[in-house]
Amino acid sequence: MTLFVALACVPVVLIGAALAIVPWVVPPTECFTITIPRSAVHAPSVVRYRRGYAAVMLVVTLACVVGGAVSLLVAGASSLPAVILTGPFVPILASVALMLALRRRVRALKLDRGWSARQDVRMASVVEDAPQPLPSWTNLLYLPAILGLAAFGAINYGRFPDMLPMHAGLDGIVDSWEPKSPHAVFFPVVLAAVTAAVMACSSMIIVRSRRPVDPAAPSVSAYAYGAFARAESVTLLVCGLALTLFEGMGFYLALLGVISLCDAGALTVVLAVAIVVAQVAIAIYYGQGGSRLARRMGAELGMTAAPDMPSDAEDARWKGGILYWNPDDPSVFVPKRFGVGWTVNLARPAGALLIALLIVVMLTSLALAWSGQG
Repeated sequence: MTLFVALACVPVVLIGAALAIVPWVVPPTECFTITIPRSAVHAPSVVRYRRGYAAVMLVVTLACVVGGAVSLLVAGASSLPAVILTGPFVPILASVALMLALRRRVRALKLDRGWSARQDVRMASVVEDAPQPLPSWTNLLYLPAILGLAAFGAINYGRFPDMLPMHAGLDGIVDSWEPKSPHAVFFPVVLAAVTAAVMACSSMIIVRSRRPVDPAAPSVSAYAYGAFARAESVTLLVCGLALTLFEGMGFYLALLGVISLCDAGALTVVLAVAIVVAQVAIAIYYGQGGSRLARRMGAELGMTAAPDMPSDAEDARWKGGILYWNPDDPSVFVPKRFGVGWTVNLARPAGALLIALLIVVMLTSLALAWSGQG
């Protein structure tokens, strides 16, 4: 019981902590998705907003952890689905709500202090030796993992029991069974293929994303972004391969009696935790878009950023600070303004189509998982 409480709560802690440090991993001139001048980065109001956001996020995360642990200890296995589904999403929703509230405050502060200008400076990356993300062909490595999982299931099909255990409670007792059939045995392979497809699409986003360049330090910022993108692509591939292979393999080993079904579930949670830890490590070391690495490189080179006045145009392109809409930007993928990673330009038809496809893939994955346990 204690192990499952820990496994259910650890992802919430990691997600909450990762969200709490977002104001310090994004570029310092992007304060809650509003562009501010470098001279205002350490303004008392800006510092207070960032610290207040972090404090509230930590309180929300702690409340989720305590509430989830109490629910599991009191109600037992019956509360596990609610804890797993709501635990990680409450900090995410709280982060979005806080960001929107503080975005309004920063926008008002920007107008009050006159931190506005009409110029819209754009630069292209000209650093030829900047690190590059892994090429798209590396996604072909998912094929051996999927085929290997399918082969393992086919070879051991006759050794699997006639009634397959599909779900177990926190006490380790199986409470859901299903007759052996190709659908029941090979649904982990289908889920692995869906996982690989999502990971491959994410890798493609990194490769094809617009590469932002800081006009005040074009060479340093281009190099830092390249290093960030490469670290993200390598981590994505390694974690994706592990999740694709071992999530289904755990289920097969449970069918063979090598491990319990609870152990197989714990393995999936451990893999998910490892992915979150890797993302947090990248965020802390590189920063969103390589912003933290760029600042360290600039400091080592003795570079001093020139005074700047941020453009209002870029703020207007981010709807609510989350959705990017710019018909004049040919890029389909762009770095996020709040958080770590990339998002799509919804003004481009390909961007809107990709979002629709991802929704379909996620719903399909959930449907397959539900049918596999029903």
